[in-house]
Amino acid sequence: SYLFGSILSVSNEDLWVMGVFGSLAMALLLIFFKELYFIAFDEEVARAGGIRVTLLNFMLVSVIAIIIALSIRVVGTLLIGALMVIPPVAAIRFGMGFFKTTILSALIALLSVVIGLIGSYIFALPSGAAIVLCLLVIFVIALAVNRR
Repeated sequence: SYLFGSILSVSNEDLWVMGVFGSLAMALLLIFFKELYFIAFDEEVARAGGIRVTLLNFMLVSVIAIIIALSIRVVGTLLIGALMVIPPVAAIRFGMGFFKTTILSALIALLSVVIGLIGSYIFALPSGAAIVLCLLVIFVIALAVNRR
């Protein structure tokens, strides 16, 4: 179950814990968005500009680790990997800048989860596999639409 996850095993307590930590993570990312963007663009210049790069990097890695640890039982390690890689890569294909790419990446992930869960229910497929399949379809569409 840790490899593929089990959405059916989610309890109300799990939802509350994930909601609280997810909200906290989003709040931290929104509060420090400019600093994180600056660090992603050029870490040395950010450090010279007085930004506490080590502290913000530790915060970002800690938030990601907590979200992954909370999500493994629900969605599985395979789906977490796919959700962390495929949506940003698909969103980057449109070359819209850092903030818009981040938003588009989140929308792609959300859309694929919703479509994947619906497809999983209709076609009696494992939910993780259906979500990853939707992610791959969206990625291929992004490749086809935005050929350079």
